Amino acid sequence: MAGASLYEKGNASRDCISNGATCFGRITQVYPEERMCEIKTFGAPGPLNDLSLKVQWLTSDANPDGDESSTIPRTDSICAVTFIGGEGFIIGFLKPIGPTGSAANPNEDSDQEELNEGDKVIKTVGKNKIIMRASGEIQIECTRANKRTYFPQRNLTADLCQNYEYRCDAGTTDWGNVDENDEQLLTIKREEFRDDAERTNIIMEESGTVDADDPTLMYRRQFGAGIEGTEIGKIVHKTTIKKDGETNVFVSAPDAKSGLNFNVKPTGEAELVVGDPAGDKKMSAHVMPTGETTFNIGPDKAKVNIKPSGETTIDVGPGKSTITIKPSGEIEVKTSTRVQVTSPEINLNKKMSGITTEASHQSVIDFISGVPVMPSQTVFSDV
Repeated sequence: MAGASLYEKGNASRDCISNGATCFGRITQVYPEERMCEIKTFGAPGPLNDLSLKVQWLTSDANPDGDESSTIPRTDSICAVTFIGGEGFIIGFLKPIGPTGSAANPNEDSDQEELNEGDKVIKTVGKNKIIMRASGEIQIECTRANKRTYFPQRNLTADLCQNYEYRCDAGTTDWGNVDENDEQLLTIKREEFRDDAERTNIIMEESGTVDADDPTLMYRRQFGAGIEGTEIGKIVHKTTIKKDGETNVFVSAPDAKSGLNFNVKPTGEAELVVGDPAGDKKMSAHVMPTGETTFNIGPDKAKVNIKPSGETTIDVGPGKSTITIKPSGEIEVKTSTRVQVTSPEINLNKKMSGITTEASHQSVIDFISGVPVMPSQTVFSDV
């Protein structure tokens, strides 16, 4: 049967391929959608050498329903091929032995992983990888600057990245560069918290370079309504903190300019404003680092100033009426109009009261009318 044709059992080539023969192959083309590839066989004597075949690669798991555990090979990969019933199958892949007798990558640019006994690795030509080390450490790496590592010690998870994004129904987190083309590599962290998945009401919190027009600003938090995209509108609360620590809180009706504004500077100076902080201030309370405090109503309808010494000045209708109370007990009243006091009784304890009383103005004659001055029946002095 030595002269049997390829289609007869006695053909040497057919018998060789049909009886579980093996050889090496080099992948020349890959068909990922078919889960097949073309190979060129080599390294075998006789009919197995230099065959061009379209074959499958064997996997650890596969099913006609679509579930599988597989790796799509690349062109020029070296494989081991076996034949079952004349059909070729790739049973594995290998690295060629180099001149030094090692299967390590001969090219230093290949960036071969340093592994230890018992380690397991999955790595692509893009140099992303998953390494499970025998020590218990798990490393998932996209690039050297973008990876996650799990350490069995302290059950620690460590992340390294330049930009980070997180999305869920309850909110989002964005953390990274403001503009990757910027030489300064300015950074920002922006988080959004929602009361429902529709973003009806949200809290937007930003840290870092939150406003390119104001480089002094380091932190901003706003409460309002979620609008299209990632924006916020109808703001009812806004808190900002500058790099030097200056803090400002503004609460108002949705997007209104007037409300309650509170500002604190790192020196200790503070101001509370009801109204428009940049315009019509209905009321303001201003505290200086020394403790001096000023209340302003109107604005400028009435002012109260309290100095650290305790001296207090009340100024109503500036320039109209002023009352000054000093720590010594002295009270000074200045007014540009009539002073009217309504009281059933006033008791003055000073000899020089300036008010006609029985004790202070006995037998006083009016120099115009010549009539004795009658003492007040409602103002008294005990001297």
